Amino acid sequence: MFFDVSAPHLARGYDLESHRANGDKVVIEVKGRAGRGTIQLTDNEWPTAANVREKYWLYVVVDCATDPKLFRVRDPIRLAFKTKQSFTINIGEVIKEAEPE
Repeated sequence: MFFDVSAPHLARGYDLESHRANGDKVVIEVKGRAGRGTIQLTDNEWPTAANVREKYWLYVVVDCATDPKLFRVRDPIRLAFKTKQSFTINIGEVIKEAEPE
């Protein structure tokens, strides 16, 4: 079962909660790009991803404007690096580390 928790006033640090049949909860941050490029985790998303690690998934949809493709990465914090304003993940790392469909 999925729940949309993306409303700004909730400030959860992710967009969706997935409650599994076994009682586990995983959280999902969704990012979309018209083409390809870097992915930024916000000041709210980064600490949440760091705190829940294996239960945090990043879903990235690339080429939304032409031929959308979904890449799913568990624990994306391991791919991120700090820039001046945010934490950044290169799209090449997302594609390389994505879970098979």
